[in-house]
Amino acid sequence: MAPFKSSLARSAGKLFGVFREADLSLRGATQSTRRIIIPLKEYWEFKVWGGGGGGGGDANNLGGGAAYITGQYQIAPDTDIKLVVGTGSIYPVAQDKANYGGGGPKGTSYNYNTGTGAGMSGVFLTSNTVFTSADAPTPAGVISPRTSAAPNVQPGATVTNCLIAAAGGGACVNYAGGHGGHGGITAGGASANTDPATGATWAGAGSNTGAGGASASTTDGGLFFGGNSSGGGGGGGGYYGGGGGGNSSQVSGGAGGASYYKTTQPGPPAFLGYNPGSFANSANGIPGDTGAYASNPGYAGNRSDPLNAGNYGSGTTAASGQNGFIAYRRASSYAALPGASWSSVTHVGTDQTINSGPGID
Repeated sequence: MAPFKSSLARSAGKLFGVFREADLSLRGATQSTRRIIIPLKEYWEFKVWGGGGGGGGDANNLGGGAAYITGQYQIAPDTDIKLVVGTGSIYPVAQDKANYGGGGPKGTSYNYNTGTGAGMSGVFLTSNTVFTSADAPTPAGVISPRTSAAPNVQPGATVTNCLIAAAGGGACVNYAGGHGGHGGITAGGASANTDPATGATWAGAGSNTGAGGASASTTDGGLFFGGNSSGGGGGGGGYYGGGGGGNSSQVSGGAGGASYYKTTQPGPPAFLGYNPGSFANSANGIPGDTGAYASNPGYAGNRSDPLNAGNYGSGTTAASGQNGFIAYRRASSYAALPGASWSSVTHVGTDQTINSGPGID
């Protein structure tokens, strides 16, 4: 019976993370070694807000609020995680100026009283650059000269690398009805006037498909960038960006981008899994339209979250929009995430890298 008891003891030891190993290096004697197995903290939760729209509107014309996305993922140790915190719409700003995070430029030919589209915020599993950094000083967020937001998109911005993209809002313009469209989840908001831009679209969880929003002239939105026109407001960035506002008869604000979160799509080797119950699909931004949303114009999605507290992603008028924001936490399991502490990442106008390290503290 002795071997049977010894086997039970060894099994019990393994259950409690304690192993006894033979060490023959010391005069042939058997030594006892205790090895404590520490659970790896491979499970991550992110809360992500895009940038808010702004521009040269009046009290009735605000930039669109940003989209909000949250998700939980399992990520391998020693992984570079690139965080993009998008710039809010920049105002005042000269024409042909774009925005960190793929926000569409202000009009390229006519200097109407409007701003850039707001940049998206996102989480990418890559060591490569995702977006061109803003000009110094980087907190300003502006990229100059950029007549299209597309050149700002760098090799790190791929669907394979992307875990989350939270869309930015479109810029408003100081012209009757010139509000910007909001950043949405599967559909960004359209802007107004007779030359409106349309919001971007995404087909939803499990899909890589979508489309950039249409501009009345010049450049439509595209993958990870907002559109622009010759004179209207810039479109918000996103997984797909919103169109830029037109100006053939009336000057229009820009439209909002569409968002994204990875579920069943292929990912890099560091992407190990996700929690399908963790996404906030209904927390859209709010259009910058006081007529329809008199009590909360231009608000970001889930703006009341204590981590946001109204400080990030909302649209404004006659000012720059609020910048985006990312918070994250990690734990040894999905079930343990609610008890973990949050870390915050604010806008600096360039990609920010964190590494998952060995998976333990």
